[in-house]
Amino acid sequence: MDIFSTVIQYLEWMHFTVPTSIAFLVVFSIIFLLIIFYKIRPSKPKKGFFPFPLQRGDRVFFGGILFMTIYLIWLATPFPIEYGLIPALLAFIIVYIWG
Repeated sequence: MDIFSTVIQYLEWMHFTVPTSIAFLVVFSIIFLLIIFYKIRPSKPKKGFFPFPLQRGDRVFFGGILFMTIYLIWLATPFPIEYGLIPALLAFIIVYIWG
């Protein structure tokens, strides 16, 4: 038995679907872009509506947490799930730009 089939056996309990793969791809792409942007132009702390200065990566992190929170709260409502992405995405953008 080779190492590849052993790894596959350990990961069989994970059922990666297309939406899950896309979500992981988006997160890793954002991290990769943050690295590239930092190499091109390093981030300087910026004070927005949060009471402490944040750098680019901090704003992405807080925006992602806010996005997930709004989306999970939306799951508890009877509204269609697609409409939950709109306020969550707007919150992420607001935190990233003005946070």
